[in-house]
Amino acid sequence: MAFEAQLPFLIFKTAGVTLLGVTNKNLWIEIDGRLRNGRVKFNVTQELLLSSLRDLKQKALARRARMAREQLKASVGWLSTLVVGGYGLSRGIDLLLRPDCFGDFYYKDPECKPCDYRDRCKVKKLSIRQR
Repeated sequence: MAFEAQLPFLIFKTAGVTLLGVTNKNLWIEIDGRLRNGRVKFNVTQELLLSSLRDLKQKALARRARMAREQLKASVGWLSTLVVGGYGLSRGIDLLLRPDCFGDFYYKDPECKPCDYRDRCKVKKLSIRQR
């Protein structure tokens, strides 16, 4: 299960256990089947055991860093989606709330006098006349 989930793992097995498939291809540490004074006895050198534990720690730290990067990318993606969606929503609401005369630039029309788009209509009209 750890292999499928791409989790770092280290196998401890006794002499009577046979490993098959993926587990047989990975590093495993053989231990004695009986406890010695309440402790596990490893049937490998201390150097091999320590190097295996260091390797496991490095793999775990690398996975943690990779997961943090992936989470950051996902967060940035959600944030950008929210920003773009919010901007689009505000532009859509702005478009729906425009008066009927907007775009015709009849800002002198009595219908446009109370309109808050009046100044924007003037600016738009001036920019079109200058072309």
